[in-house]
Amino acid sequence: MPKVASATDSQAKGDKRPYKYIPKKPESESASQLKKKLRDTQRLLKKEKLPADVRVNAERKLKAIQLQLDELQVSDKEKKLASKYRMVKFFERQKVTRKIKQCEKKLEADDLKSKERKSIETELKEHQVNLNYILHYPRLEKYISLFPKENADDPEVVKRREEIRGKIREMMDNNELPQSSEQSFEAFDRPEASKKFKKPKNHGSEKAEQDDFFE
Repeated sequence: MPKVASATDSQAKGDKRPYKYIPKKPESESASQLKKKLRDTQRLLKKEKLPADVRVNAERKLKAIQLQLDELQVSDKEKKLASKYRMVKFFERQKVTRKIKQCEKKLEADDLKSKERKSIETELKEHQVNLNYILHYPRLEKYISLFPKENADDPEVVKRREEIRGKIREMMDNNELPQSSEQSFEAFDRPEASKKFKKPKNHGSEKAEQDDFFE
């Protein structure tokens, strides 16, 4: 009876099958770990009798750690805001998309007068601005609803919403943002769109800034 080759026999003969090594991604450090590194490096730099080369390296390390910490805090804030306003944006997107489709349906009519067509096209443009507002809202700001149930007449809220809508409209006119709903959804994954917004001026503490916008 012929002997069946075992796995150990194959290994002994030198199995030539290619083995793909997939390196593990290094785990990112937490904010508390980075803060500890920051304190340790700051403590080191406070020493008076520190060799020049050690001091230079420590100063470089300090800057790198601070940059990592800043990026982590920004990323954490983005995630929290995205999670907090996910459902609000979802329902507003559904509402605006329906309005866009209604306008597009009206424009398909052959018996539209020039004045009526222009009016519908203007309305369609406003809905498209609103869709891009939802999709490309500044990622580090609390989301200001297009259809608020509370604080609807708050002057600060209204002012900031119109500032962002104005910027969205300007970007659309400059072809920096898409003109149609299909193109808007295709471009949704482009993060550079949201980065073009200016941050609002901070006239007080972070708490005061938060109070300017409804949650």
